[in-house]
Amino acid sequence: MSVRKVLAPLLGGPNDQSTLSAAIAVCESLEAHLEVCFVRPDPGEAVPYLGFGDDNLEETREEYRRHAETTGKKAAVRARRLFNAACRKYGLAKAKRPGESAGPSAHWVEVVGRATREVPEAAKFCDITVFAGPLTDYHRLLPNVLECTLTESGRPLLFIPDSMMEFSPECVAIAWDASVPAVRAVGAAAAFLLNARRIQVLSVREPYEDTADPQRLVEYLAWHGFDAEGRVVPGTHETVGRALLSAAQENETGLLVMGGYAHNRFEEAVFSGTTLHAMRHANLPLLIMH
Repeated sequence: MSVRKVLAPLLGGPNDQSTLSAAIAVCESLEAHLEVCFVRPDPGEAVPYLGFGDDNLEETREEYRRHAETTGKKAAVRARRLFNAACRKYGLAKAKRPGESAGPSAHWVEVVGRATREVPEAAKFCDITVFAGPLTDYHRLLPNVLECTLTESGRPLLFIPDSMMEFSPECVAIAWDASVPAVRAVGAAAAFLLNARRIQVLSVREPYEDTADPQRLVEYLAWHGFDAEGRVVPGTHETVGRALLSAAQENETGLLVMGGYAHNRFEEAVFSGTTLHAMRHANLPLLIMH
């Protein structure tokens, strides 16, 4: 499927500017429409547990609600200013529906709720969701917006490290382990493979594990007109994630395509799985599909 609609979630945090810039770069490279979704926390959900010993419990709760609402509205105003400034800078027309603008377009959406719920829901109606790092708020065991979007939207996400605002993936690498998420990731990457100058399929050889044959995927891609090459990467002294990132860096890869969470999420968190390692240590853009 082609990429016609790109989602940029803004959460009122330090990554908003990076996410917006990265998403615009992706839209420019694919000539796609940009939907910017700002999630404002629900003041009713922002009240912490206060116990039962406070004589002014309701008054304290109301104070928390008012503070959360005021803070959220201020963050929304700042994010909207970022959006308007970006539209002016990059010449993006504001359009809600296809055909309303002849050129590049963007649309602002503001919702109230929990970001881990609202962003995956919005992502279901976009072709890809863009996140930019660093993932300073990432926690191994607690779910976050990026992870929930990956596992609950049914759509691919593109993670771009904070230091890489230019997006021109002329060399694309596919992390291939023959898992279902990896198969889905290949399908999601079609729009990027079309513009690639070089495509490489990487399979990591692990001790005591069967190694997926990269040539089978190379042959499959050839049926779709993609000229790819296969490579088996030794992983004897490295984790799979580290071996993949190292191999991609050696080949000046501009985009690494991979499946996300082929194993149980908790197992990956405890045993440092490939998905977690790649997201935490990425030095190049990652296209991930669950």
